Amino acid sequence: MKKELKSLTEAEFNKLKETGLLKTIYPEAPENYSDIRGKRPNVLEEPDFTEITKLCEAYLDSKEDPEKNRFKNGKYYIFEQAIDCVYGKESDVWDFINSFDSED
Repeated sequence: MKKELKSLTEAEFNKLKETGLLKTIYPEAPENYSDIRGKRPNVLEEPDFTEITKLCEAYLDSKEDPEKNRFKNGKYYIFEQAIDCVYGKESDVWDFINSFDSED
C-alpha cells in the first residue's frame, strides 16, 4: 500500500524523484517537495471575532461555575475558531495545517 503523497518525508520525495518513480507513483506530485503543502493562506483583511469572543466567554463562564457550565475541550475549540477567524472558514488553512500533522 502506497503512502499518501502528503505523508512523504522530503528524503522519500527526493529519492523517488531521483529514481524517476515520483510521477509514476504520484502523477499529481508537484516538482518541489515544498509545494506538497500547498500555499499558506493569507490573513483576512477584516476578521470577524464574534464567534471566538462567544467561545472565550463560555470558557470563562465554565471556570467560574463548572457545575452549571460544561465546556469540554474548550481550549481546542478556541484555537480552532481563532484559526477560522483569522484565515476564514473558506480558506484551505486546515488542509495546510493538516499537511504537517504527520510530522508531529
